[in-house]
Amino acid sequence: QAQEVLAKLKGGAKFEDLAKEFSKDPGSAARGGDLGFFGEGRMVKPFEDAVKALAKPGDISELVESQFGFHIIRLEERQAKTTRTFEEVKPQLMAESRADLLSQKRVQKVQDISKNHDL
Repeated sequence: QAQEVLAKLKGGAKFEDLAKEFSKDPGSAARGGDLGFFGEGRMVKPFEDAVKALAKPGDISELVESQFGFHIIRLEERQAKTTRTFEEVKPQLMAESRADLLSQKRVQKVQDISKNHDL
């Protein structure tokens, strides 16, 4: 299926439309495949290597295989590396920490319920 999607893309189909229809990642599919900006080390190696190989905005990768499946990547834009202050990243760090904590609590609650009900 990934080969067919790549062929449609090379044939002129819109990346956003194909991502919405075929992507298995519900988050990025809803955004037409847009992952936003991400820094080095944030993606799995095969994906990151493929992004680095794209030369200019609009370039499209061949099929990229990772442990999450197959990917087709279109480079939209490169953003210069920057270092942000703690105050700039604090809200994001707090949100990520809260989300992680809630996830851990949910897992623990399910385990507790399962243990108590012999599921």
